[in-house]
Amino acid sequence: MDFSHIPPGGTELVHHIDEVEIPLVTDPARCAHDDTLCPECAALWQTEHLLSERLPWEQGPPDPTDAERDE
Repeated sequence: MDFSHIPPGGTELVHHIDEVEIPLVTDPARCAHDDTLCPECAALWQTEHLLSERLPWEQGPPDPTDAERDE
């Protein structure tokens, strides 16, 4: 989470980013939407926070050519 701020009496922005883990919930009915993240509220979270990884439901289907390369 980005906690960048200008300290009292200061004139320059101090960058401070904390890395946090937000629990993922795939069922929106089980999501609190403020301390968990689901497909229904993900767009709102992404406007306010920088997510460092793709969300599981954003992953596309597996590429069949990847399996062929591994053989």
